[in-house]
Amino acid sequence: MVTGERNDYSVCTTWLIVGSDYYLIDVFRGRLTYPDLRRKVAALAERYAAQTILIENAGPGTSLLQDLRRDLPPGMPYPIGQKPEGSKRDRMEAQSAKIEAGHMHVLTEAAWLDTFLLEVLAFPRGRHDDQVDSVSQFPNWAAKQRVLDTQNYVIGLPYTGRNLGTDCSTHWQPTKELMLLIR
Repeated sequence: MVTGERNDYSVCTTWLIVGSDYYLIDVFRGRLTYPDLRRKVAALAERYAAQTILIENAGPGTSLLQDLRRDLPPGMPYPIGQKPEGSKRDRMEAQSAKIEAGHMHVLTEAAWLDTFLLEVLAFPRGRHDDQVDSVSQFPNWAAKQRVLDTQNYVIGLPYTGRNLGTDCSTHWQPTKELMLLIR
């Protein structure tokens, strides 16, 4: 992995599932060397007490997935490979109904919010699409899991947020898992 200005970013989006809604609670975006990325994944997993780690099983993500599976940091859940299906545009279009229906939410105040919104709103014509790709892959994986997983976990974090499709503020109690998607 290289860290030059022309290189793609590594992105980690942290999600909370509450019923049929997805809450984006953190975005890490940076150009890191491989050792730094591995450390960042472990730190984010610990910070958010992640119960699931998803890693894009393509490009540099494949090496990270294999490395973490071979030498898992203490307390980190076994990472799951997420194979991208179709083009980035197709993946995002497949999630547009969830966004428009108000099932995907972001924080209203976060250090990463402006950069995130600029990239999402510029897609597919923007210079970067790494955050968009993470946003499109997570709900696809989560929807497949919903069929298999009916157990709930109570985490209990307060939240005031913005819906990706419309502006709204809401308070909620999470009743599902906290997850990271590494791209």
